[in-house]
Amino acid sequence: MPNQSLEILNTIRSVAGEDYQNRIPEATRQNIAEVGNTVLAYKGYTNTFFTELLNRIAKVVVEKMDTMEDIYAVFEDAKLPFGEAIQKIFVDIPKAKPFDGTATTEMLEQEKPVIHVEYTRVDRKIFYKQTISVAQIKEAFLTPEKLDDFIRAITESMATALGYDKYIMMTQNLANHCNYVVDTKAVAEAESGQTNTYLRALVVPATVAQYDATNKVIEWSVTGAKAFLKLIRTLSRSLKFPHPLSYGNVNEAGTALENAGTISVVRTPISKQVCALEVSTMTEIDVDALAVLFHLEKAEIETRLLELEDGGLGDHESGNAVDYHLGGFICNKDSVERGTSFEDTDSFKNPEGQYVNLWNHYWGYMAVSKFKDFVPILFPVKTAQSEQEGD
Repeated sequence: MPNQSLEILNTIRSVAGEDYQNRIPEATRQNIAEVGNTVLAYKGYTNTFFTELLNRIAKVVVEKMDTMEDIYAVFEDAKLPFGEAIQKIFVDIPKAKPFDGTATTEMLEQEKPVIHVEYTRVDRKIFYKQTISVAQIKEAFLTPEKLDDFIRAITESMATALGYDKYIMMTQNLANHCNYVVDTKAVAEAESGQTNTYLRALVVPATVAQYDATNKVIEWSVTGAKAFLKLIRTLSRSLKFPHPLSYGNVNEAGTALENAGTISVVRTPISKQVCALEVSTMTEIDVDALAVLFHLEKAEIETRLLELEDGGLGDHESGNAVDYHLGGFICNKDSVERGTSFEDTDSFKNPEGQYVNLWNHYWGYMAVSKFKDFVPILFPVKTAQSEQEGD
């Protein structure tokens, strides 16, 4: 951001009001120290300067900085301007009935649709606070270059902090949903005594790859990468056809399925599918082949194929033992919801302590819908028995 500080100072001046403009001169390379002294001389001007800097200028500048990459950018980051809850409704399709031309009293009867409802609420209200001494600010106003560095440090640190925390929270949400699918499927099958095909999870065969929990790595067989691509392709193609989808909640004991339901028809066209795999897995397999699998051009690979941090999703535990490594997922692009309901920045100069406090508020929500396809990819944990079988 070389030598943008003068432009920023004058932009703030142009939007800060008549009184500010009358007292704060237009900034040049020669009078930048004078501008800084005038801004800091009166608390009102100091607050105006930082408020306008953070609210109007910093947000534009931050977008151009090389700050925290949003690896989940493929998922929409919506705005929630009113309220703190979103209601999602899924209505089952009605069943067809034969027509024989005979009118009966059934025409007067009600046949209500089956409606499924889920709610997403604002569940993250956080803020960041920074304290900067007036001495630091005065030092920054000595030259445009120092002011460039100062403004960048303020805006980038706050943006990076928020970006990092949103990454951690989103990753944890995805890990929680992977565990939800695996646990709910296990409970449903235990209760019914049958395989539940409505809840999907791709369990990679041990003959293809296994997770070494000691060394935290996935060990692939000689032909494992090629076999894995076939599994991914089969799963991806199966999601595009209409199929039912179960949902429900496992209680804390993991022994009951509450609020269970089955949605009649779900489908995720290949064009809406997102495949997320760990970096090490992406390295092991042929990414070009994976791009062909999803009908992607090379320029689209980063858009629809997410590289996850190795171990980011963690492991799945059954009882007190780890039985699977959560190595990724395939989902409907619309299944992951992110939203912002409120953002605000403010500042306040403390004349007694001679420092300025800066605040950056963020309120929002992150969720994974149970009404959309989301299929965890599980790697079995290597055991002594499987190691012997491999030998």
